[in-house]
Amino acid sequence: MKKALLNKVIEVQTDVHEVQVLLETFFQAFPPGEGKPSLAYTIRAFDGKFWVLEGNGEAKAPLFCGGSPLEIVYLFETFLYYHFLPSVNERLILHAGVVAKGGKALLLLGPSGSGKSMLTTALLERSEDFSYFSDDVSPLSMSPEGGKYRVSPFPRAIRLRERVPLPFSLPPHRCFSLPSYSLRFFLPVQRFATSEVPVSLMLFPEWDPSRLEFLQIKKGEAALYLTCLAFNKTEYIMGGGLGLIAQLAQGVLAYRLLWNEPFQAAEAIEKLFLELDM
Repeated sequence: MKKALLNKVIEVQTDVHEVQVLLETFFQAFPPGEGKPSLAYTIRAFDGKFWVLEGNGEAKAPLFCGGSPLEIVYLFETFLYYHFLPSVNERLILHAGVVAKGGKALLLLGPSGSGKSMLTTALLERSEDFSYFSDDVSPLSMSPEGGKYRVSPFPRAIRLRERVPLPFSLPPHRCFSLPSYSLRFFLPVQRFATSEVPVSLMLFPEWDPSRLEFLQIKKGEAALYLTCLAFNKTEYIMGGGLGLIAQLAQGVLAYRLLWNEPFQAAEAIEKLFLELDM
């Protein structure tokens, strides 16, 4: 497998058929990589486990191992993103779920456990008009036309906690379960976005058992949240990105979203999204 992820060409070699199939499945929406890879890895089976080695397997010491093909692909994907995303300096990389409708993007921003994945899935399940951009890794760049931020697709599998009951059913052929990590992975393959769009709305979800409410955030507070939720704080901000984060906070509406039921929240989000066009 050889894929282009942002500014990197990633190559993974394996002689394990099940691992190869999962790699092609999980990375299917990323474009093919061209030329010499920036990062290269090998996944091998040995002694009942699956091992990841760097440098096409030339390194003697493995990076890590897993007990099943799905576990090793999950661990590899997680390692890969957290390994190279902090070094990206030409884009702002945010912890955000992203969907888009009518050529405009909605960002659901927050740390793990805030409800990004659940609400992203609920929006996709509730309305066929939304396209899927990202579950957690959201690359943004400033457009030279009009000074607007645009978000690019980064369509990794949506990760949902198994211990949290879902109010909807996911297609079995597009859903993988990893019980040892209490995770299920959902691939909305028919909804993958293919081109970047401008950011129109930012929501910071927080689960609240008692209410559903939007609370508008001040510009300075939004800028602070965005800085805290950047994967690439050091590289991007030290390269002058703090001013661009301030522009994003200044130019895009931002709300805290207190939510207690995903479909009700999705309905309210869609209504707010539509009001922006009026």
